[in-house]
Amino acid sequence: MEHQPIQTVEGITLRAFARTLLEVFKMGRGILLWLLGIPLPIVILLVLFLR
Repeated sequence: MEHQPIQTVEGITLRAFARTLLEVFKMGRGILLWLLGIPLPIVILLVLFLR
């Protein structure tokens, strides 16, 4: 017996779609953390020097 995909949408299985979606979310989270991490040292320096 051969395993059949649960459901296909335009030839893409839902499992493959979910895997791709998770990869995109992981990349988006990394980009967000990177964007937050760049100004953080600058803010800390400004707080230290402008007291």
